Amino acid sequence: MTTNWPHQDLAKERIRDARARGIKSVIAAAPCGAGKSRVMQQLTEEERSVGGSVRIYLHRTMLKEQLSESFTRAGLDHGIMAAGHEYDESKPIQICMTDSVF
Repeated sequence: MTTNWPHQDLAKERIRDARARGIKSVIAAAPCGAGKSRVMQQLTEEERSVGGSVRIYLHRTMLKEQLSESFTRAGLDHGIMAAGHEYDESKPIQICMTDSVF
């Protein structure tokens, strides 16, 4: 397993802290190449390990496809809430396109 960069671990720590304080929705931003997909995958795995569900909202088709492929490679069964995809509400992990949801 590859070691995270310090900023990835810091992001995870801050997101966990926000969730522990009762914040249910968290927005995290970072530049291209910062490893956001890796952080999302690790946090999703943690949330699923305690029975939680995850919704990740994206605004670009390319990002949806990239994250879906990453989750598939990691063995994270997920649904996609977007035009052109059949919605499967039984999946506790959903990758959502903002245009399709809001």
